Amino acid sequence: MKTKRILTIVSTIAVLSVTAAIYQYTRSENYRQSMENSYQRAFIELVDYAGNIDVILNKALVANDYIKLSDLSEQLWSETALAKSALGQLPVASAELEKTSNFITQVSDYVHTLNKRLLNGETITEKDREQIATLVKYSDSLNNDLKQMENEFINGNLQLSDKLIKSAMSNNHTPTLNDSFGGIEKSFEDYPTII
Repeated sequence: MKTKRILTIVSTIAVLSVTAAIYQYTRSENYRQSMENSYQRAFIELVDYAGNIDVILNKALVANDYIKLSDLSEQLWSETALAKSALGQLPVASAELEKTSNFITQVSDYVHTLNKRLLNGETITEKDREQIATLVKYSDSLNNDLKQMENEFINGNLQLSDKLIKSAMSNNHTPTLNDSFGGIEKSFEDYPTII
């Protein structure tokens, strides 16, 4: 009888332990999936905002009047703010995003400054057009790199989060977002720090 009671207690503890372990594992997987979904959303939004920035900059390159440039400046300010927000939500080391983030900020600041000058009665100079053309060149590059990363992600060749435990166990290292942004940062090495 005493043995039966001990066996019942041990069995109950074992069942409770297994149940608790399964519950914790399920919670952990749900949390991990939620984080992955959040990273995916932020990345897709970043790609969209970078594309919008590129389109707006190309329009600014041909804009001739301050009303049109003012409108583009407002759009650009909004898109760059959203792009920086999406960039900040990605699971990438801040050092890997520094130049990209600075570029996005400078795009907004430069066009905003140009807009203020136009509102004060100044005109767009040839140097201004050259600066916008430089911004367009780097924006095109960023946009193309992000679209390429998006294609790699869609094809399963890029991971947004560090699910590297499974990759390390299978000896199949799929590049992460951190790896890919390292390449994008290199494209901004020649970009002037202040326009």
